[in-house]
Amino acid sequence: MPKTKQLSLDKITIDGETQPRAEIDTDVVAEYQADIEAGATLPPGDVYHDGAKNWLADGFHRYFAYKRAGKKQMPCIVHEGTKEDAQWHAVGANKIHGLRRTNADKEKAVRMALVHPSGAKKSDRAIAT
Repeated sequence: MPKTKQLSLDKITIDGETQPRAEIDTDVVAEYQADIEAGATLPPGDVYHDGAKNWLADGFHRYFAYKRAGKKQMPCIVHEGTKEDAQWHAVGANKIHGLRRTNADKEKAVRMALVHPSGAKKSDRAIAT
């Protein structure tokens, strides 16, 4: 069962092609930063730990907000799994929560799904869902 714990930001890997958004919205990062500085508790991010790295799958805006706020850690749900597991999780991230996905975000997520081993076996309808 995944555990939620505080992870050091420098132990979270963000360059594993797990970001399904077309770009980071700096206004949202600034809003989250202000919330953090005001003492708000944001939902944890999701990372996949493969024994060596923690691959961020969901929570990129929060990650950058914690950095901008000068924090050293952020809460994360730690799943055991690979970079590919994180990528597959990321494809479906923010479908029903968080910052709404733009059309460019949706397009990037679909492109990621189409080339991912888990998505290659699925129909276009299943990927769209």
